[in-house]
Amino acid sequence: GEPAYATVMIDKDESRKIDCELPDHAAAIKYLRQLICDSERHGKVNNIEDVKVVGHRVVHGGEKCHTSAVIDDEVLAAIKDSIPMAPRHNPYNLATIEAAQACFPDTPQIAVFDTAFHAKMPAKAYLYAIPKTFYTELGVRRYGFHGSSYEHVMQHTMSHLKFSEKRKFNAIIFYLGGAAEGASGCVIKEGVCIDTSMG
Repeated sequence: GEPAYATVMIDKDESRKIDCELPDHAAAIKYLRQLICDSERHGKVNNIEDVKVVGHRVVHGGEKCHTSAVIDDEVLAAIKDSIPMAPRHNPYNLATIEAAQACFPDTPQIAVFDTAFHAKMPAKAYLYAIPKTFYTELGVRRYGFHGSSYEHVMQHTMSHLKFSEKRKFNAIIFYLGGAAEGASGCVIKEGVCIDTSMG
């Protein structure tokens, strides 16, 4: 694939990009563990016990994962079951989670699902105009993507506009990613996604 690099945040105003050879996800997680504990160069923790949680952005949680969750066997199964709907992302999410669990065995692992942001869409928004058996038997429906980005934009916009109540926030937000990420739009009513353009 492409060359690997790590970006280290020194503080809120300074970051440093480090080129490195990382042949797989396990090597990347081991490198990050070493990097964050290297207090003389870049690290912010004195020892591995200072790491209290490891977070993972997971693209697809299917219909079982409607919120962020502590990763257990049930959550891992849901991520695996969602591979047919996110074949370019979920296998790599799983590989990273497994590598992190091996590298940080006593540290809680949390999954944040992009699809969770769209989980409260009404059926009229998530069902396609195709036979209903496609949904009931195969799970074909609109799940929505880019949810982590939408949540970030919504929170930042609310803060900037001094909205104190999420339930009063109405907006249309667009995500314009690169060629690999795609682009999508989403309608938010009273702080909840009610429709999205991307399945």
